[in-house]
Amino acid sequence: MNSPVFIIGAQQVIPLAEADPVILFSPFATYRVRVGHATWTGQINVNNVFDRVQLMSPTYRFTRYSDPQQIIFRGTLAF
Repeated sequence: MNSPVFIIGAQQVIPLAEADPVILFSPFATYRVRVGHATWTGQINVNNVFDRVQLMSPTYRFTRYSDPQQIIFRGTLAF
């Protein structure tokens, strides 16, 4: 589908872009164990698990893409 381009007063008017719909899947898992008065928590996050990089911007001029896949490990020790 071609978007029309308009020229008004020698200025080109750029129409809005249309991006295909996409669903990003970012699961996480948490494990917690308590030993005495200490609690250890471990967590893993996987952002954009299928590594789908998609144009997210509504205009042609200012492009913005979704973040690539990220794997994040986190550990916490509480007393």
